[in-house]
Amino acid sequence: MEQPHIKVVALYKFPTSSCKNNLESSTGPNSTVFIFRGKGRKDRYTLLPQSLHDALASQFDSVKLQHQKDLQAGYGLASLPPSLLKKYGNAAKDFSWQYVFPSTTRCNHPYDGYICRHHIHETAFRKQLRKAVLASNIPKRVKAHTFRHSFATELLKNGADIRTVQELLGHTDVKTTELYTHVIGSRFGYTASPLDKITLTANDSQTTSQVNNLNRQ
Repeated sequence: MEQPHIKVVALYKFPTSSCKNNLESSTGPNSTVFIFRGKGRKDRYTLLPQSLHDALASQFDSVKLQHQKDLQAGYGLASLPPSLLKKYGNAAKDFSWQYVFPSTTRCNHPYDGYICRHHIHETAFRKQLRKAVLASNIPKRVKAHTFRHSFATELLKNGADIRTVQELLGHTDVKTTELYTHVIGSRFGYTASPLDKITLTANDSQTTSQVNNLNRQ
């Protein structure tokens, strides 16, 4: 059975899709995100954290309410590349094409001239990111791209397979992905030996047995 996912459509003229993503399906357990023309203009799937599901569901509800008001006012078209608008026409009024983080105001489409609701401006995202960084007291420069690097290194630290990380990042050559193993200081990441896992399991079972014996006394 196909995994549930959110399909993401980024506008062609922007190099990143931090705040420029469209909704196209519901979320669910083990969800993924489809990134359209991401880094290197490549399409790929990546992970959608389950911890974000509730926050995203709340955001979807807010966007849906705003979209209904746009439709009632005679608008409701999403801002799409000309080729997609030509292909889907009035289907661009469907909720599935609305941006996850839409602009607070409607505007004229830069190419086709119709009134639409664009995504929030990228500077708005950068301002919010800066506020979050300052509030966290992180003494380093943090950009949107920083999260991509952190994502890769944390996956490797948690024992993810290098080929899986390669696919999630959209790297053509695994050698590019292997650079992250040098960053974390381990060629094999933090992959645990199967013997260590067996030992840990045995120790956990012994500890549980000891606790149960004490409870019976």
